[in-house]
Amino acid sequence: MTLPAEAKSSALHLIESGVPVFIAKPAPEFPDGGHGGTGYLIPPGWQTTEPDPAVLDRYEPGDALCAVMGHTVDGLDVDTQKGGSLGSLQPPISYGRARTPSGGTHDLIAPLGARSRD
Repeated sequence: MTLPAEAKSSALHLIESGVPVFIAKPAPEFPDGGHGGTGYLIPPGWQTTEPDPAVLDRYEPGDALCAVMGHTVDGLDVDTQKGGSLGSLQPPISYGRARTPSGGTHDLIAPLGARSRD
């Protein structure tokens, strides 16, 4: 099975815009374990991934398709299950939003020039 058409189109758009994309495989103890308890095995060197559409050909069902932030766009992750909220902060302009299974959001925003704390 290949990557669903809408996901492939979105990923190709990011890659063509200079955003590196990589695949993370499910951890053996999925949905727990893996990198930081995410349930996925993040590949070594993911930070130096280059934008390459061929990575999408390696997608298998169950994989996580991940984008490296700080290249063209940054990500804003609001995890409501863990108390995440923007509160009274003025949110940045979002160029794309995905809803997470836990009820949070992932937004693509202009680069902030700041490193992630995790």
